[in-house]
Amino acid sequence: ALQRMRARYTAAGYIDEKMGGISYLQTIKDLLKQAETDWPTLLKKLKEIRSTILEHPAVRNGMILDITGDSKVLSTIQPSIQKLLQDLPGEKNNEKLQDFY
Repeated sequence: ALQRMRARYTAAGYIDEKMGGISYLQTIKDLLKQAETDWPTLLKKLKEIRSTILEHPAVRNGMILDITGDSKVLSTIQPSIQKLLQDLPGEKNNEKLQDFY
């Protein structure tokens, strides 16, 4: 109940509720029902989501990478992070995805 209340006051609370609260359970039930009754339409939606996240030309400029660690950890993983960012699809200075903040 607290999570659902927080969803009214902050964007983070709203997203938490949608991805792990009561609303999420209803979404999962709806997705299961659609998978059982209309799989082609659900598959199309899932492919569109994948495309938006991984193949959209703005994937690089719309991404937020949040890493937490002490300086030793961050310096150790820096080369891996650089490789991850270089390997992302899309152009480095291409269009930007919508800023939700």
